[in-house]
Amino acid sequence: MSDAAAAMRRLSKLCSASSLVCRALVQARTAQEAAAQVCQRLVGDGGFVLAWIGRRDEPAAEIVPTAWNGAMAWDLEKIRSLGGDGPEGGLARAALGKAGTVVWNDFVAKCRGRARQKLAREAGLRSAAAFPMQFGGGAEGVLALYWPEADFFGATEISLLEEMAGTICPGLDRIGREEAQKTQLEELRRQFAEASRLADMAEVADNLLHNVGNVLGSIHVSSSVVSQKIRNSRMVNIAKLAALFEENAADLPGFLAGSRGRQVPSYLADLGRHLAAEREEMLRELHSLNASAEHVKEIVAARQNFAQAAGVLESVLLPDLVDAALEMHKAALGRHAVVVTREFDDTPPILVDKHKVLQILINLLQNAKYALHHANVAEKRLTLRVENAGAGRVRLRVADNGAGIAPEHLPRLFERGFTTRKGGRGLGLRGGALAARELGGALTADSDGPGRGAVFTLELPCQPKKASP
Repeated sequence: MSDAAAAMRRLSKLCSASSLVCRALVQARTAQEAAAQVCQRLVGDGGFVLAWIGRRDEPAAEIVPTAWNGAMAWDLEKIRSLGGDGPEGGLARAALGKAGTVVWNDFVAKCRGRARQKLAREAGLRSAAAFPMQFGGGAEGVLALYWPEADFFGATEISLLEEMAGTICPGLDRIGREEAQKTQLEELRRQFAEASRLADMAEVADNLLHNVGNVLGSIHVSSSVVSQKIRNSRMVNIAKLAALFEENAADLPGFLAGSRGRQVPSYLADLGRHLAAEREEMLRELHSLNASAEHVKEIVAARQNFAQAAGVLESVLLPDLVDAALEMHKAALGRHAVVVTREFDDTPPILVDKHKVLQILINLLQNAKYALHHANVAEKRLTLRVENAGAGRVRLRVADNGAGIAPEHLPRLFERGFTTRKGGRGLGLRGGALAARELGGALTADSDGPGRGAVFTLELPCQPKKASP
């Protein structure tokens, strides 16, 4: 092959390598990956024995290779040892000092020291060139190339390689900026996700306290009723009767035959009936206390399992859950003289987490009681209607003739933090709406305006929605 033909072949390889280098700069995902691919293309497709890219390390006052390829898979230490006073010290430093291309077409002769000359011969490094590069932010770097034949780098080769080096640096800078932006975006996403997680945890805690607070109100009322019953109990009259018997122990038959003694049997019968009624009423209140305490326990357990598996599903009748919620509010509704009307149709059982449903019902009854307390009406009425909603769903309507809701407030009722109640925190209705949604249902509200009452409607599916496979 003639010298001209060999030169044309080398130039063709350089042009092909230059094109592949540009492609690598476009396709690489990181600056480090791009630099490594540039060196790989220059060796694998351009025919160079060794190619490396380095940056000046100011604190160490040396040029540190960041990517390299070729020369029998040299590692970093071999490349650094080639220069003695830094990675390929003389050639690279000369290029940066000159701020221009430096060519050593007899590389072995230019190497200082026999050990380095031997290393260059063994690696087949016969001619070399270093091209200075200016990275973003004023950082200096160099592209160093080694050819297996002496006198390779002529004017044409140098011009082509200088043009290629001029494209490498901006390409690496662009990828580096994109990489930094991506890293920053990922960090922002991580921070947002963490903030969202903390906000969710705060909302869960708020809802937990709110729902527990509602049930504790029922517990307080029931315990107050029981305490009052015990204080006013006629059970103490048994002790008085026993003392009367003790006083007349010497002539008990004569005492019982007298006018006072003859009243004892009827008095005991009346006292027995009264104590039995007291016992039944206190047992009902204690049952309500136990149900409320159990509900508090389930609320806490559900929140402890937040973001894990859903609560235990049970087959229950919605009217039974409504009655359970009413029982928890019975004393409070009675204290406010609320007339409760129950209109329950025959409805199929629903498979739900019953404590989530109770959470919704307790909130609705609590809000209705508050609305009725602040209403200027002769008779406070609360109507609870359970009916079939069709399509495998059941519906509960909670209607009161209380304070009503202003039209401008209706769209915001279920927003977190929105409330019209003095001292309220806007958690109950939002928590109820979220719980209804988790159960596959919906909670809505309607009102004809202030002073005209309100209707809250809860719809639930009879069967939970199946998870997508």
